[in-house]
Amino acid sequence: MPRYPWLLTQTMDIPSLPARLKALRSVGVPYPPGYENGPAQKDLQAQAEKIAQNLKVGLVTAQTNREIIAVIGYLQRLGTDIKMAPVAPTTAAAK
Repeated sequence: MPRYPWLLTQTMDIPSLPARLKALRSVGVPYPPGYENGPAQKDLQAQAEKIAQNLKVGLVTAQTNREIIAVIGYLQRLGTDIKMAPVAPTTAAAK
């Protein structure tokens, strides 16, 4: 597998998180109302810190705001969401 050294130097685009969550909610992702206004950033930081600590076990040092942390977080979620109970889709307001 090729190396991706820029993932250790590029920072995550954390300020755009609220807008991205709102956009995902508009297409049916079941984020709770207001999640983007604080809880999402707290969850992101907690997950990033855990991933960074796990990387240290493998002798890899990465700051919690780097793209490598985001990629690892994404890969860890693959396959886990599909095991969750389905959520009823939201429908548009009645006309």
